[in-house]
Amino acid sequence: MILLIGEKIDPTLDEICRWLNYYKKTWKRINDVDETTILNLCISNEEINFTLLFNNDIVTYKEIKSVYYRRGIIHIKNDYEKSNTNLSYYLKQESYNLINFIHILLEKKPSIGKFQMFGPNKLKVLFEAKKVGLNIPSTFISNNKKDYINQSKKHKSLITKAIYEAFSFKSEDGMVGVSFPTSLVNEFDIKKMKDNFLYTLFQENITKTFEIRSFFLDGSIFSMAILSQKNNKTEIDYRNYDDKLPNRRIPISLPINIEKKLKKLMNNLKYNIGCIDLIYSKNEFVFLEINPVGQYGMVSEPCCYELEKEVAIKLIKLADGE
Repeated sequence: MILLIGEKIDPTLDEICRWLNYYKKTWKRINDVDETTILNLCISNEEINFTLLFNNDIVTYKEIKSVYYRRGIIHIKNDYEKSNTNLSYYLKQESYNLINFIHILLEKKPSIGKFQMFGPNKLKVLFEAKKVGLNIPSTFISNNKKDYINQSKKHKSLITKAIYEAFSFKSEDGMVGVSFPTSLVNEFDIKKMKDNFLYTLFQENITKTFEIRSFFLDGSIFSMAILSQKNNKTEIDYRNYDDKLPNRRIPISLPINIEKKLKKLMNNLKYNIGCIDLIYSKNEFVFLEINPVGQYGMVSEPCCYELEKEVAIKLIKLADGE
């Protein structure tokens, strides 16, 4: 049996489920919104066994042959939310540590992806990318205007982005927006800058020919070029999507030396799946970041890669011991 852990609304995971059905494989899917109960828990030095109950379905640890950790977290049902505040906090910590360990145990099965409460540290990833010989943008973090001005003199222009990642929010009037998207720093921003501000990530603004999203799966790389430069809305970052005039997206092959460095980076970070963002500028490739649970449907469909099929086949091979 193949276990899928993800979110309720995820077209990519839906497609993988369809491929598993096509190959007539047994699978079960736990979504982050499912209330899950732990039954018959027994974890010791000699034995690991537990049963999870969710949506009137049951999964035992021993029957799981492979796991795809896509997104989310297994939400364990508890009966102590309305307990005394201090006691409730203590019990939540007990539950959290057990849930975390269950995720770790599931990763010990043949698996794709890994459980993370937080995304990868962008700064660490950049340093690791540099170690393997990839070009990265000039990057600095500052919390005061003086240092920013000194650093900015080295570059024609700078962008700023979230240290962690941008997030979506919904306002009281129902409007949906994105906080901390990648943005160009202009003169008006500099004039408004206080002498001290919240630590902020800055990078040189590299004029790109096009952007690249590559999907990595267990040593294989599938890449797509995003022609975002000629659109004012997307020229800084294609993720500032223009739904009225979408960017053209085409399949490309990266140079062998770049692919080798990306594979080494993913291996060093212990990722067997993930999306990699790069840009091409002035005859060179520049590494930006990795998202181990990034959306790859946007690469699969326009490039006809059928990546969901590739993931399904990999899960089947892992379940069969290949």
